[in-house]
Amino acid sequence: MGKLARLGYTGPPRNLLFGNLKGLGELNGDHKNAWRKLIHTYGSQVGNLEGKSLALYCGGIPVVVVTNPEVIKYVGIKNFDNFTNRLFSRLDRDKSLFSIRDDRWRFVRNTLTPAFSQAKMKLLSETINGIISVTMDIIDDHIKEKKNLDIYRLFHGLTLEVIGKCALAISIDPQRNPDHPLLADCREVFSNFNSNSLGRSFATMFPSLAIYVRRILGIRLTSIVPEDDTMLI
Repeated sequence: MGKLARLGYTGPPRNLLFGNLKGLGELNGDHKNAWRKLIHTYGSQVGNLEGKSLALYCGGIPVVVVTNPEVIKYVGIKNFDNFTNRLFSRLDRDKSLFSIRDDRWRFVRNTLTPAFSQAKMKLLSETINGIISVTMDIIDDHIKEKKNLDIYRLFHGLTLEVIGKCALAISIDPQRNPDHPLLADCREVFSNFNSNSLGRSFATMFPSLAIYVRRILGIRLTSIVPEDDTMLI
């Protein structure tokens, strides 16, 4: 019996070595409904919490998936300061919010939070609406000309343009220019990230060994789990 089972949490059958990683990797199509079905089938109500909770294992790391809005608010808003370490673990050496930990994370989070206040976001809404209008014009043009449209690539450009104008104050047009060099570089970054799935799986299952590999052999592996025993998502 696993640690979470002793606490009353239930979940899908798991592999001794991989946990539920293989099953989660096979979720495809409509992820929202896939997760809803997974929680409905294997989840359970724990204690006095409304809504089901689900027990999963990333390798040997126990994970609790909750559906209760009050618990999510408690973790993500009211007591976020107690949950400083994100899913990307200490294996990363970069200084992004996904990798920094503990007091450094608190400092950066508190510095960035005012930039995303409701008032600041309202100021950006006009800019974002203008960018989205370009997206709609492109879709309308393809409909009128009866041309196929790769909506996935179009949304790449939409996302980059929003980030460029709102966060970096740079004006580019990646929606109408899908071969823009910056957009191509972003695609390459995420392509390389996905291609390292074997390394990430290894780091997830054997975090301590992955740290040893990085320190001794100089090979960097990226995990999706924190340093501590349990994570709540």
